Amino acid sequence: MSPKVTLYIKDGDHDVWTRARKLAEQSDRSLSDLTTAALVAYVNKEEGVSSEMFERVLRRVTAAVKEEVEKIFGEEPAKEVKTAHRRAGTRRKA
Repeated sequence: MSPKVTLYIKDGDHDVWTRARKLAEQSDRSLSDLTTAALVAYVNKEEGVSSEMFERVLRRVTAAVKEEVEKIFGEEPAKEVKTAHRRAGTRRKA
């Protein structure tokens, strides 16, 4: 049997937990899955663990966003996406 943990949430946090539960159910995941994923991300960040896969996904998403922005608005706004990506320190190093 899996260990059980009881979490007490603040009244002010109830809305976000309710929304998270609904989103989890829509993607056939449990609230426990989402909580664990958030805890793993937090622990990795706090311990300074670099996630190469996360960085690859972020680069792909950023490239896709840039491409869509260029299609819709032209090249100038896409340069802003590239600049924001560089400032965030997630730009692919040559």
